[in-house]
Amino acid sequence: MRSFILVLLFACGGEIELAEPIVRPLLEVTPASVRLQPGAEQLFIANRPVSWVPGDDVGAKISLDGVYTAPAATGHFHVVAMDDAGVSAVAHIEVAW
Repeated sequence: MRSFILVLLFACGGEIELAEPIVRPLLEVTPASVRLQPGAEQLFIANRPVSWVPGDDVGAKISLDGVYTAPAATGHFHVVAMDDAGVSAVAHIEVAW
């Protein structure tokens, strides 16, 4: 099998082009963590275009532009930012009085 591969390489000029890996910068969300009172709002920002998803189904909301509204319940929650390649980042929220 090795001789076949060598012949094939020489027949093609002996050159193999490798594709360059696509390197994307780390997806970052600011702030990465925050403490809010119930019902308070917080703007989250990502370093590239993302879709925002509230990570917990407890009445929290997040708008398309990243404005998070804390739920009435206290506790620890999170929001998820996801880019078009499926890369995600999480911001942590503590809701307390």
